[in-house]
Amino acid sequence: MGIGFGLFYSSATTAGITALEPSRSSLAGGIAYMFQIAGGAVGLGVSTTIFTTWSERKLDSALAHSGPSLTDAQGDAAHGVLAGTDSGVRVLHQFPAEADRIVAVVRDAFVSGFNAAFRVDAALAFVGVAVAALYVGGRVQRRRIAPSEAKRAPARPKSSRDS
Repeated sequence: MGIGFGLFYSSATTAGITALEPSRSSLAGGIAYMFQIAGGAVGLGVSTTIFTTWSERKLDSALAHSGPSLTDAQGDAAHGVLAGTDSGVRVLHQFPAEADRIVAVVRDAFVSGFNAAFRVDAALAFVGVAVAALYVGGRVQRRRIAPSEAKRAPARPKSSRDS
């Protein structure tokens, strides 16, 4: 991910800055940076929400189907361990006979939550690649020449196709 982000950010910033007039390049750089930071914050929030929701559901399901029922206190301990709280770990030590089973269930729920979040992230990345492949190479790069630039541009010789 680090290599991909590194390659993407520099290319996107360069494309954004060079697509505008030099007088607006610093504005373009600032806007690109703002969207990178905002996108990272939104992406982190969405991924965390997916992870938390999925892992909590997986943990509840696993606790409900884990053979002999765990008490409410043991279930709360499992949720505390999943959340990474110190109090959850302290409560877990109160159930030494069930600790290994609770930790195993929590680990499965944790990994399941990460898998769900990364699958959504991968799907969004593929959508981004598809949008870039379909639109960035064509519509974005075809910009009109401003009248001031047209006067400075050398005249193109006419070909037989222009008539």
